[in-house]
Amino acid sequence: MIPRPRSLAPAGAALLLVLSGLAAGARAGAWLQPVGGIYAEASYLSSSADERISCRGGSEPAEPFGGRYHDRQVFLYGEYGFRPWLTLVASTAVKDQRIRDAAVPDYGTRSTGDLRLGGRWALHQGSWPLSLETLVSVPTYPQTDLRVGVGQREQFLPAGSGELEAQWSLQIGHSLHPLPVYFSASVGRLHRGGSFGDPWRAALEVGWVTDRLLLKSDVRWSLPSGDPCGSGAAGDVANHARRFDLAPKVGWRVSRALWLQASVDWLVSGRNVLDGTVWGLSVAWIGRRG
Repeated sequence: MIPRPRSLAPAGAALLLVLSGLAAGARAGAWLQPVGGIYAEASYLSSSADERISCRGGSEPAEPFGGRYHDRQVFLYGEYGFRPWLTLVASTAVKDQRIRDAAVPDYGTRSTGDLRLGGRWALHQGSWPLSLETLVSVPTYPQTDLRVGVGQREQFLPAGSGELEAQWSLQIGHSLHPLPVYFSASVGRLHRGGSFGDPWRAALEVGWVTDRLLLKSDVRWSLPSGDPCGSGAAGDVANHARRFDLAPKVGWRVSRALWLQASVDWLVSGRNVLDGTVWGLSVAWIGRRG
């Protein structure tokens, strides 16, 4: 069953059914899927940047050779309600990164991204659901050491650290029913190993959702465990990146189980990160097995 107050009317239960899918699909929700419940989302994400915010807060070229950084990817995300207290989570991506118009010929990398597998465990159910999400990231591409010269790397623009990674986050949420408003907050850590450091991550999500429309916005923080000036970067992968993002999203229900969504992720401030905006379009399906 979906965690909800006993006093909720059927309309409120329907609201939380939508919440459990959409909030969780945004990877910031404390709600679990009902047993047999499925949430699947396919997204197309696009970003570009001419500059990078340096470790000291100034501007520098996106790459040492100059040029413009382009990133296009198809991101796949899914959840399945395995038990009343456990929702299984999986995601992966196919990514194409390019540097164009640089002082050297155009170059880049096309590869799959991390395969992330894990689950969200219910620690408390009710009007204030509390959950713990744990994920393991398995790289599907060669390992890249950013300390190695560009010409000696296996990938010029790596899709990630190439290390086996683990992350956890503690999540809490609340619905303001009968108002169609909810919020969710999370805090956790990504354990990357090697020279990439283990950043702390936090997020706050506030949304307005009805049977047909979703409006929400995320605020996200990432704080590295190491000095941003102590290491290098390649493309959108940095050893110690610090960032603060604002990410609004709008969704429209086009059929009983299908939603169309558009999103944007603005970098508000950061260190050792690309100065670019990520635009996204996605299709989400909410259903049940059987």
